[in-house]
Amino acid sequence: MKAIFNLIRVAIIFLLIGGVFFLLINETFINEVFKTEAMDGDGISINRFMYLVPSDNKNEAVFYTPISFSKLESKKKNYLNSLESCYGIYYYDKDNDITITKYDIDNNKYLKKVYISYSSGNYCSGDYKLTDMWVYEYINLSSFISGDITEKAMNGLIDTIYKSKKEDNPVISNYKNTISINVLCNNNGKDYNLYFEDFSDNQLIVKKEEKGVVKFAVYDIDNVKDLLNSLEKNK
Repeated sequence: MKAIFNLIRVAIIFLLIGGVFFLLINETFINEVFKTEAMDGDGISINRFMYLVPSDNKNEAVFYTPISFSKLESKKKNYLNSLESCYGIYYYDKDNDITITKYDIDNNKYLKKVYISYSSGNYCSGDYKLTDMWVYEYINLSSFISGDITEKAMNGLIDTIYKSKKEDNPVISNYKNTISINVLCNNNGKDYNLYFEDFSDNQLIVKKEEKGVVKFAVYDIDNVKDLLNSLEKNK
């Protein structure tokens, strides 16, 4: 019996040693920085004792940690407050040349889960804003290829948008559309898509997607859902 207890004790010791070694070789557990090849600078400042879950996704990071929620929240707040923010949801880290698109902390009782998603580049720059030139491009340079609505309905929608006021700094953190209309256009042999969606009850968001790059603009239009629903649909 004594031999069995000794074996159990040895097994427990090996498990503890293995567990400690497993944590020590983790990329972030004993460090206070999370850094990937996508980051130009020194990386994102984090709390020590945060275990990074291995993943092939290079644009997100998931951590588990026993650290208190208040300390995690303080670290998050200090970091995000040091960045350029825009649209109520994006934070541009100039030093690392990345945009933080989401930073969430799950306040579980024992192990807290921290989720950070990011993308290369500056989402707060004008590169992602759609200027009013898209209207000129559609009317004068593009052809209507196909879409959820007829070309006649599209022309009427463009006319309404042209007469509307554009919002310079819309807040998109709570944006969730219920209607989406897609139109395929072509400018001198180059295809692009225009999406028209309800941004709020009285605002329309226009998205232009070309070669995987999306730019957007928001316009003030009363009863925008009624407007979109009234457009003649393609059969």
